[in-house]
Amino acid sequence: LGSFAGQLASEDTQEIQIEYEGLVAALNTRPLTALVLSGFLKPSMEGVNIVSAPARAKERGIAIAETKREKSKDFLTLVRVTVTGKSGTHSVAGSIFSGEQPRLVAVDNVPVEAELNGEMLFIKNLDKPGLVGAVGTLLGNANVNIADFNLGRIPGKSKAIALISVDTPVDGKIVEAIDADVA
Repeated sequence: LGSFAGQLASEDTQEIQIEYEGLVAALNTRPLTALVLSGFLKPSMEGVNIVSAPARAKERGIAIAETKREKSKDFLTLVRVTVTGKSGTHSVAGSIFSGEQPRLVAVDNVPVEAELNGEMLFIKNLDKPGLVGAVGTLLGNANVNIADFNLGRIPGKSKAIALISVDTPVDGKIVEAIDADVA
């Protein structure tokens, strides 16, 4: 979750809020917070690990807030990471399914259910027909295999997301074509 949030956030991050709900709230969450911070910082900072991450975040002037709630509305355990900067706020939430299977369950308050895998595309788009076909065609033409395709939307609103696991990295030109075609 920290790594995903770090890739969504801009360089001007001012605060990271980590919320623990349900069973996880009863645990010592300090190591989990350090793990989230490490994942958040790694895409933009070399040499970060779970030991150094809290201090490195503070060096960058990032405020860290932790909230615990004994109950979660929809899950036995939920962890939400909210990143706030001058250019906006992003949030990701995850839970554990079937005892040991971590899942992403929301991105920017849009419900989704997806495994977090190595190579993924994240697309924010208008909720309209054609996304799956257009993206599939662009990736297929580039010889990129889709391993998993997860969609999320808020019914009645035009906001939707797609999380696409792929077997190989996607070239920047393909990402630009997807962005121009469907986002």
